[in-house]
Amino acid sequence: MANQGGLCTYSLTCPTPDMSTPESEVGTTVHRRVSSARWLACVVVLVAAQLVVGSSQRAAGATGTARASGATRATRAARAARVSQSAEPTPLITTYAPGRMILKDDVDPTDPYMLKVGGLYYLFTSEGTTFLNVPLWIGTKPGHWDSLIDAMPTLPAWAQGGLTWAPDVQKVAGGWALYFSAALRGVSPSIHCIGSAFARWPTGPFAATAQPFICQLAHRGSIDARIFVEADGHLVMMWKSEDNANPYVPGPDQGGDTGIYAQDLSANGRTLLGAPVKILSPSQPWESTIVEAPDMIEAWGTYWLFFSGNWYNSTNYGIGVAQCQGPLGPCADPDPAPFLGPSWQGLGPGEESLFEEGSAVYLLYNSFKASAPDPVISQPVAMARIGFTPMGPYLAHF
Repeated sequence: MANQGGLCTYSLTCPTPDMSTPESEVGTTVHRRVSSARWLACVVVLVAAQLVVGSSQRAAGATGTARASGATRATRAARAARVSQSAEPTPLITTYAPGRMILKDDVDPTDPYMLKVGGLYYLFTSEGTTFLNVPLWIGTKPGHWDSLIDAMPTLPAWAQGGLTWAPDVQKVAGGWALYFSAALRGVSPSIHCIGSAFARWPTGPFAATAQPFICQLAHRGSIDARIFVEADGHLVMMWKSEDNANPYVPGPDQGGDTGIYAQDLSANGRTLLGAPVKILSPSQPWESTIVEAPDMIEAWGTYWLFFSGNWYNSTNYGIGVAQCQGPLGPCADPDPAPFLGPSWQGLGPGEESLFEEGSAVYLLYNSFKASAPDPVISQPVAMARIGFTPMGPYLAHF
């Protein structure tokens, strides 16, 4: 995602707005200035070039691991069809207001994840203040929600109520799978692990398995499960190690860097295959010691890993993008600034996920609506359109 010949960068952000917040808190993201004319010219040239060259153009390392490198041309063509290279959206000239709000912040709906099945949209979030284990909003249009239900009314015996986070829902062989983060019951200090649950329908009710699905006790726990589906239908599980949890509790693992891990997953979503691989670690100052909330997409023959960096309750929180050699990594983020940082719509954007509808790709995320988000306050759900060039994603018009 480096600057190609000084023509343009993979993303566009705006000058720092006056939000009465110290510059050190707002961060460096909003200081990235790129000429809109040069950017638009870049996108036009790149899209035109790709159409001429065709899908044979591949970024270096796009074949990934040995398993990924064995993919057929047909498989890669199918994946390319998911993100249409001939219909990339127009880039935003400024990013003062990159997203549309699709859920208000009155219940603290963090970690949004959305599906569309049939003619209905399903928005899952963390528990927040709803007193539901897995809140699920259902509607005919994002932002127009007709009902709210609990997708998993009963927690497993190992989980402590009141701390259920980061749902991910995926169609698997035999039905639907839900992955969630929950605190281990009776453990102090609190340790979060990833659970799994299954149902016949995306609305549930999901029945959780008796034991945690992923629980890296040597890393102070595991959270933020997310499934990446390859073009051939193969499933890959991604998640975050909780090394930053309980930072004031002493131990050999105190103050460690978090990591994003990936591992192959069975078709029915019930069994992890092979060994876990760390695919991303913090590498840029803006990330501090934390990378989390992974989600992946393949576009223009390259795998792009979206993630959040820094502390979630900080104005330095932001959304980054790393380029990966394959679903099992390795991934690298060479950009010294986040892909999405503070804007007029809020500070500290993060906890993101990707939503695809036809050829369109959207970024769902939360951001604070105040200049001082510590102690934690409610966060609305925003939805931004993104497009892609061979150099990576950019914020776009709806």
